[in-house]
Amino acid sequence: MDIVLGIIFLVIIVFIASIVVRRERNERKKLSRSNRLLDEKVSRLMVLYQVGKEVSSSLSLENLLKRVMDVALKVMEAETSSLWLIDSESKELVCRAAQGLEKERIGKVRLSLGEGITGWVANEGQPQRVADLERDPRYKNPLGRKESSLKNQLSVPLKVKGKIIGVLNVFNKVGGEEFNEDDTGLLSLLASQVAISLENSRLYEAAERKIEEVSALLEIGKEMHLVFDLEELLNLIMDTSIKTLEADTGSLMLLDEEKEELTIEVARGLSEELIKGVRIKMGESVGGWVAKEGKPVLIPSISYALRFKGIRLRDDIRSALAVPLKVKDKVIGVLNLNNKRKGKKFTEEDLRLLSAFASQAALAIERSRLYEDLLSANLKTMQALA
Repeated sequence: MDIVLGIIFLVIIVFIASIVVRRERNERKKLSRSNRLLDEKVSRLMVLYQVGKEVSSSLSLENLLKRVMDVALKVMEAETSSLWLIDSESKELVCRAAQGLEKERIGKVRLSLGEGITGWVANEGQPQRVADLERDPRYKNPLGRKESSLKNQLSVPLKVKGKIIGVLNVFNKVGGEEFNEDDTGLLSLLASQVAISLENSRLYEAAERKIEEVSALLEIGKEMHLVFDLEELLNLIMDTSIKTLEADTGSLMLLDEEKEELTIEVARGLSEELIKGVRIKMGESVGGWVAKEGKPVLIPSISYALRFKGIRLRDDIRSALAVPLKVKDKVIGVLNLNNKRKGKKFTEEDLRLLSAFASQAALAIERSRLYEDLLSANLKTMQALA
């Protein structure tokens, strides 16, 4: 009997021991898996940290976008990625960079806010995970990859000081897994770094462009004071303003003080019939208003022109700049630019730049007129003495 009880007790001990061993093995496996996941997270965060230092120091937009696409794939363990930015004028999303998608469409493809998953994220300002793209009614494939090859998507907004400037997307997590909450947090961290760097890059490039424009105008200003022929000078002023401000058309009008009328002296992109037939009274139309008030005006749209009494625009004008040509607070003419190229609109910065240029141009015009008057007076004197 004692032997039987001993055997039973031994069996129980072995059974309990096996349970403990199995539990310990399972705990070790869980711990090992947790450690592995933790190591992976730490590794991804380290990559993100290094990337943060890189992108924050990059001021070239092209280099920055390329680096972001490479990093997004690596950190998120995804097959493809894309970055869309909101066009400040059209308010549309434009694809500015992509990896694993048709590159010839980059910069050309546009989405409206709210259109597709990317547009939804831009409109709502919230991240979005989609496990099965084919079942999501919002899904659109604007970048040309085969529909069947894109399975899942993770999209996060790019924000600067609470303002949405674009969307960062990754597609198809490697291994066939779905993107999870940790992935959303990680991509959101990357997006916050990228958004700040994009804004820094934009400000840097805008400053560089402005320096180039101002430098060019200063050089032209020096050149203008070496030109004494009035017709040549007016053409130089017109061509320079058109080129620098990227306008489609423009005109330079001078004021006839006796008749109180403006006439077009030089123009670009306007018909000869229009040029010869224009006689604008002070206060009439855009040019007349600027001449009368002595103030520059920016008209970003036809509807905006209704704010100004007496101003009317031709039907073909989408936006316009008009600045007075003044010498010692006396208006001698008006410089007009119409329709910025590539469908863009003129800005306040454009107006300031053209106004600064017009100040130099007016002085050069007045000097040229005085020179021609002096030549004419000398010629009359010589004829009288002959």
